Amino acid sequence: MKPGIASNFLFFAVIVVLSSCHKEIQSQTEVYTNNFEGASLAGIQGGIESVYDSKKVLGFYNNSGFTLTLSGLAKHDLLLVKFDLYLHDSWGGNNTGTIDVVDGPDVWQLKINNETLINTTFSNSGCFPTYCQQQSYPKNFPFHHDAGTGASRTDLPGRCSLANVPGGTTMYRIEKIFNNSSSNLVLEFKDLLKQNNAVNMLCDESWSLDNLSVSILTLD
Repeated sequence: MKPGIASNFLFFAVIVVLSSCHKEIQSQTEVYTNNFEGASLAGIQGGIESVYDSKKVLGFYNNSGFTLTLSGLAKHDLLLVKFDLYLHDSWGGNNTGTIDVVDGPDVWQLKINNETLINTTFSNSGCFPTYCQQQSYPKNFPFHHDAGTGASRTDLPGRCSLANVPGGTTMYRIEKIFNNSSSNLVLEFKDLLKQNNAVNMLCDESWSLDNLSVSILTLD
């Protein structure tokens, strides 16, 4: 993303977050960044390093996740969280299956200091005139959007049950700004997958994360 575009994005996001008062960003300080190519997982609990598409990622997770703890942050008004989220294999979005076989919804969450800020679903299903397993992203569950809405990549290969199948993994480049002024943060990244019909849950559906960045913003 070009600097000018990034600045415009942040200004727009601040207006959305603080719609009652049009304040501008005075400063932006990155307090954490990790592309997981190195060896350090300092501050991360539940970290699992794996390789996907020739890159190191944090994952693979199924009915689990990890937390990032940051302490002693300077005074700030907003929090900017950025990351690449990979959804592998047969995510079915808002689909709940049948009465006999519960197969969803496939929920993914981001919590900050135990407050759920992202609670959404993702779908790797194709959408056709007579069939579409919809997802909630880019809004929170239970909104309905077509599979892949807001995705940065929809042509990546699956990891396990859809290994080497183009479109078996979808990647979302997520950037979110939240109201936050806490000097201590616990960010929890997790899923709530339901797969009563899966023999190998981790092979059936999983997720991983890359290029995680956290910045604090102050307003004038």
